[in-house]
Amino acid sequence: MIKIKYVTLFTLSFLIFSCKENISTEKKAEDSIEKIKGEEIPKNSAVSVTKENEISKLIAGGSEPSWNLFVNKLDGGGYSFKLLTLATDEGEIRGALQLTEGSMNSSEQRVVFKGTDHNENSIEITRSNLECTDMSGQSHKRTVQVNWKTFNFSGCDYTKK
Repeated sequence: MIKIKYVTLFTLSFLIFSCKENISTEKKAEDSIEKIKGEEIPKNSAVSVTKENEISKLIAGGSEPSWNLFVNKLDGGGYSFKLLTLATDEGEIRGALQLTEGSMNSSEQRVVFKGTDHNENSIEITRSNLECTDMSGQSHKRTVQVNWKTFNFSGCDYTKK
């Protein structure tokens, strides 16, 4: 009976502290967006972004190590992201992205986002039209690669239309 009380207390404590919002993280993400917006894009880069082709979200994930990615379009332009992975003990990794190659039109062969996380680490997310099979054996139409720090995550695009 005592063990159950300790387990319950530990679980509740963990949930309370893990759900706490960090305002400074949000501020760093906003600062990253401004930094990316201020960068000049080289003339020879393949930037093809139009209002009608931009997406509002991207959801992806993979295993070994386990990771999940959530990308959302911001009202003022650009994108924010949240990366969850068991590869580190950092918890939620948040930051800002810009769409630098392609558009999210379904006919695009390759789409690339680049940006930084709240700790100024660079991140590159590439979605390609290569078929992907997840751990359950289910096939998906697109593959997503995430390069962050020294990690190279590969998985499937789970975005629903």
